[in-house]
Amino acid sequence: MADIRYPVAVLDGGLVWARELAAADERPEGARCVGCDELVRLRAGAKNRPHFAHLHDEVCVGGETALHQTTVRVLRAAILDAAAAGRPYRVLCACARCLASREADVARQGCAVAVDEVLEGRIRPDLLVRTGSGKPLVVIEVIVTHAPEEDAVELYERLGLPVIRVWPTLAALEQMRSALGQELLRTEERPTGCFGVSGCRFPRHSEPGKVACPTCAKPARQISVEITTASCYKCYKPFPVLDLVDCTDEHLFVIAAGCPDLPGVAAVAASRGVRMATRNSNAAGGSYLMHHASVVVHRKATTSSTAATTSQSTRRSRCGG
Repeated sequence: MADIRYPVAVLDGGLVWARELAAADERPEGARCVGCDELVRLRAGAKNRPHFAHLHDEVCVGGETALHQTTVRVLRAAILDAAAAGRPYRVLCACARCLASREADVARQGCAVAVDEVLEGRIRPDLLVRTGSGKPLVVIEVIVTHAPEEDAVELYERLGLPVIRVWPTLAALEQMRSALGQELLRTEERPTGCFGVSGCRFPRHSEPGKVACPTCAKPARQISVEITTASCYKCYKPFPVLDLVDCTDEHLFVIAAGCPDLPGVAAVAASRGVRMATRNSNAAGGSYLMHHASVVVHRKATTSSTAATTSQSTRRSRCGG
């Protein structure tokens, strides 16, 4: 394994990057392999991408361990450097079931990042990020040969800790320095992606399960109710709107609040401060239950506008009277 091209090496206890040294025309002596601690040499030429390589007569004995250890060190340094500089280290959290996504920042001010620290019992995550007060924030598991053990996964779930799973490649290490974003995300469409986040914390996420009607005991749909905000297309003022999410099956989907086969929606909306009423729509060619903003008097609008975008859809409404 003497021909492995490492983008990073250890020098004087810290990480150095081949591309940055080559750009500065620096070729320091004493750089060592992250995996086996043997000397490596910076190689950068007109045809080769800058990299570190073992000497021609040496073989890296780190193997897959080298990739694992390198990734752990890169991620730890990236998070701590970001926190020290007051900038975020963003991780895209995307749930394949509820289809929600957001960017989370794990580089909190004063945070600590422990390597192979005991969390509980014999469970030692590869990286454990704690807040400045010492509270566990997130676990990072680097997967090269095997996934986390079942008892570790159970502990993370019990503690309510989100888990960032990283399937590293040498080529992706430099991208991981700045963030874990969309271009590295592992999905069904892109199974070669480098990371994913388990432990969905979005409000609309709930475990699937069959439910029964409390009155007649017949099978029923499991619906979650969410309140979000839209803007009137005339006056632009915000007002609350109702989102209904069907949680019955494996994949969630949003149902229109005016869906005719969902009885009781108007009552539910009213109990949560959302105004809905049955009104006629020329566009729809009939009447249906729709959202209404507060009753206000508008001057004639000169331009149209779209409503605010929620986490799942773009809402449009009009002020009713």
